[in-house]
Amino acid sequence: MICAVKDTQTKERFWAALSFKDTTATHCDLAAHFAAFHALPGSGWSFYTNGEQESPFALAVQGSHALLVGLADTEELDSFLTFLGVQRLKTDGIVPQGWNVQERPRRFVFTPDMPQFHRERSASVILDMMPSMAEVAAFFQQGETFAQASQDVLDAFYSEACTLRNHGLAQIWALRKQGKLVATAGAYAIWNNTAYLAGVETCAEERKQGYAGSLVAALTEHFIKQGIGVELLCKPGSEGFYRALGFTEQGTGAYCAPPPR
Repeated sequence: MICAVKDTQTKERFWAALSFKDTTATHCDLAAHFAAFHALPGSGWSFYTNGEQESPFALAVQGSHALLVGLADTEELDSFLTFLGVQRLKTDGIVPQGWNVQERPRRFVFTPDMPQFHRERSASVILDMMPSMAEVAAFFQQGETFAQASQDVLDAFYSEACTLRNHGLAQIWALRKQGKLVATAGAYAIWNNTAYLAGVETCAEERKQGYAGSLVAALTEHFIKQGIGVELLCKPGSEGFYRALGFTEQGTGAYCAPPPR
């Protein structure tokens, strides 16, 4: 039975689903959001887990999208997510009954035991380790990340990223050229010695100059020196970019959608 996380017992079952030595990007994303938003009822996030003596899972729902790790009854999961109006689910493996896997992004990792690397940064750009999140959101809107997004989506991104960063659960960096933001990359969730890398983008007129590569390399090196591994779910076509930076592929994730009803 799926139940809301609201007391000591349900919190323990929720965290049990996240307490694996091999933390995936989805584990990291879900756990950081729980840590940041569970105590903020106005955030719009809701958290759920299994009943007693069932296989552990952790589920987070916000609006029409959700995150899931662990094991759950796929038929019950379908009914529950449909009732909540979820249209997109990120999962580390399990798929609700009847749902369609729209994407299987490849999981890339860089761990502290791997050979460290360094990529020189062009002298024409300056590293900004604390860019304004309003500026980052506007940068994404002008680029590819949020090119077609509504203002509500942008506002939610800005609010969540600020909260995660203020709680020490995210770290976003950028490169500037003559004061203008030209590239960004961030760990949008940090948990259990894992940083979930996302939001890697360069403005159109500055691409093919190695800015994104040097920024990802610097951010990854920053975490590796602290004993924190870096994970990401790679969009199709970017695999070579991350392999060239020393990341290795370890399985896939999944983005799912419900069938037409």
